Amino acid sequence: MSDSSESVMDASGSVVDASGSSLPVDGSGSVVDASGSSLPVDGSGSVVDASGNLLPVDISGTQIPLPPPTLTLADILATQEVLVKREADDKSKLEAIGQLSIDTLRPKLIAWAVAGFPNNYAIHELSIVPPACCSDGVTRGLADYIVFCSGKSLSDHIAPLQTTLPDITVTFTFTPPVISIVVIKA
Repeated sequence: MSDSSESVMDASGSVVDASGSSLPVDGSGSVVDASGSSLPVDGSGSVVDASGNLLPVDISGTQIPLPPPTLTLADILATQEVLVKREADDKSKLEAIGQLSIDTLRPKLIAWAVAGFPNNYAIHELSIVPPACCSDGVTRGLADYIVFCSGKSLSDHIAPLQTTLPDITVTFTFTPPVISIVVIKA
């Protein structure tokens, strides 16, 4: 609320705004707005609503609507609960890499063979974007974030796939925000 919208009671008992203009007052001492409705005045002469909140009024006594309180996406995303949930979701995505089944891999590997075994052929993709600030208050790059939220490096997550596919090199590529688990003919 700006100073120009505050109202006070002067020495004579009249309600005036910050510019010194008198506001219409009814017989009970309430300020009368342009629609004829009474707005109560507290002991200091400020116009208040039924909850006791100060109301800005213009020089005619018309109430100026206050903008509603805001809660931005940045406010929501910065809360620790959201960050902890996001980190847990990212951990689940990462843990799923080493748990890809043969039944899931087989059609992708057959498609790779049909394509002539091109290098860096994607067999699984996931999107991981480190938050601006982790739940512990530290800012991390992708590699450090992966270790922070899952306790393992991306190479450690890929290792079970390498064991499952012994004569195929399993590695990864990263094109933000997508991490691709890729295969190369050994």
